[in-house]
This record gives sequence, structure tokens and C-alpha cells, in this order.
Amino acid sequence: MPDAHATTTTAYRRLPGRQWLRMTGRQRLYLGPDHILVVETHYMSEECVRFYFRDIHAITVVRTGGWAAWNVVLATAAALVALLALAASGGLAIFVWAVAGVFAAALVANLLPGPTCSCRIRTVVSERRLSAVERLRQADRLIAILHPLIEAAQATPP
Repeated sequence: MPDAHATTTTAYRRLPGRQWLRMTGRQRLYLGPDHILVVETHYMSEECVRFYFRDIHAITVVRTGGWAAWNVVLATAAALVALLALAASGGLAIFVWAVAGVFAAALVANLLPGPTCSCRIRTVVSERRLSAVERLRQADRLIAILHPLIEAAQATPP
């Protein structure tokens, strides 16, 4: 006879993406046997939402302009500070070059992951933003993993 307090465990696999949610928490995605688990952690609480493959109507990905805007801001800041460094001399020049280097490093760190996007998952009853997926490469990897699973789940009758 099974224990009345025994719980079943499901093996979850991490999906691409992890995002801090406006300084209040983070969102992570996991792949279950027949669903996606979205886990949002806020301070000392955690919210888990399951999206079953058979219920998913759409996963939409829209490219956003945040990536390009940050690239312009960081490149402009790096260039302006570098111009100031050219005019400076001595210890001040070293400091200003270091600041320009910080802006240049931030620019490279923003360029490498690629363009930003907004990803949403829609079912009959709800729509939720997947803020853990904020880059197009992450979205492409996520869809490549989920597409065959969703098609297989929806091809078989309930």
C-alpha cells in the first residue's frame, strides 16, 4: 500500500533563458514531460504556472528595439568619453580611458547575445509574457525544443 503522504516527482529540464524581473525577482523555464513550467520568484515567494502542450495555442516572438537603442547609447558614451580622454593628460587620462573601457565593455556585452525580443505564450484562457526569454537566439532555441513536443501532444486525441 503506498504511503498517503508520498509525493510524485517529475524530472524537469531547464529551458533556455533566465531573467531578473525588475529588481523584484526572476523567472525560469523548465520542461516537464507534458508541460512547460514557468517559475517566478519574488523575494520570499514563488509562483509556478504550468502550460500543457495540448493547451498551447501560440508562442509569439517579437523583435524589440531595446538592443539597438542600448548599442547607440553605449557606443555614443564610449566615443564621447574617449574624446575626453584624448584631451586629458596624466592620471586623469588614465582614469578617463578606464571609464571609456567600461562603456566599450558594456557595448560588447550587449552586442554578443544578439537582438532583444518579447516572447509570449498563449492558451485559451491566458497569455503570459516569458520574460526569461529576452534574446532572439534564446527564443529560437526554445521554439526548436518545444515545437515537436507541442505538435506531438496536439496530434493525439485527448
